[in-house]
Amino acid sequence: MLLFLFIPIFVILLVYILYINGFGFFSYKSALMFIQYYSRRKQQITSRFKSCNGYTKKVIKFKESKYYTFDLNSNIEMGHFTTCLMNKDEEILSLDQYSTPKDIFIDKNIKYTICFKFKGATGKFTLKWE
Repeated sequence: MLLFLFIPIFVILLVYILYINGFGFFSYKSALMFIQYYSRRKQQITSRFKSCNGYTKKVIKFKESKYYTFDLNSNIEMGHFTTCLMNKDEEILSLDQYSTPKDIFIDKNIKYTICFKFKGATGKFTLKWE
């Protein structure tokens, strides 16, 4: 009987540990179609979506402390889409489909969160950092 109590706690703890270490996305959205993937090697996040409302978040760890250039390449057919880089609860960078690439200093000892916000958006994007 006690085993049924520990299994859900273990699963929740495992999912939380994976999320804070940069594995997986946290999502609160509705969409007709949504595909998103992260390439650690290429340092980019790519997504395709249709009639999407809500947001997704991802914890990102950077390998070295330096200035990174964040470039959002998007093709939004309708609706609105923004992305932001957060340090804890403070937004330090915001990009939308009309933004130009921006440089920002990143400390490798801090975990950052990238948040993507959608309002009736249809299209695709690629966020790269170098």
